[in-house]
Amino acid sequence: MCKYIDCLKHILSSIEVELCEEDIKCFASQTCEHSLKKGEFITKKGEFEKNIYFLKSGIVEYYRIVEDDTNRNVYKQTTEIAFPNEIVGEFESFITNKVSKYNIVALSDVKLISICYQALNKLCNRSEDFKLVIKKIIENQYVKKREREFNLLTKTAEEQYNLLLTKSPEVIRDTPLGVISSYLGITPQSLSRIRRKCNFLLR
Repeated sequence: MCKYIDCLKHILSSIEVELCEEDIKCFASQTCEHSLKKGEFITKKGEFEKNIYFLKSGIVEYYRIVEDDTNRNVYKQTTEIAFPNEIVGEFESFITNKVSKYNIVALSDVKLISICYQALNKLCNRSEDFKLVIKKIIENQYVKKREREFNLLTKTAEEQYNLLLTKSPEVIRDTPLGVISSYLGITPQSLSRIRRKCNFLLR
């Protein structure tokens, strides 16, 4: 339980939330731990997102299936990659109670801490501090989404790849090339050239 609470403290601290020890324990009492194998889904498109997750370990991919009417091609588009100590979930579905537009899947074996919508409401009714937690989670996801959009518009694929390396160098090297290239909007061949260049510069 100690490590469990320490993980929650770390994640809440990352979104600039500080709770007293009693509130942390209360928060932890409303959560559940999950272990998923590589390839298992956290959320599927068309489902209702009922939980917010805190990623303890592993890598998570958000993706959607895109149908190109012009070429009649169907392909997978990676929209987000989540790393340890990040908050995970289909937040639009969670907040609006509409079905998820994305699939969220474990790219490796993962460990998660979840809290459901009803439990969050229960906590919010208990203390104003928990309303701040919700506010900060929403702000965090909004800023993350805006940064992703800004990077897509203003940074090259190589610059975006370097940002990923800075964020989580050990984990990103274990992420499949196809997932990273889809996330960056380039071909796996282009990504291989970028990786070779980065490895050369690091020598």
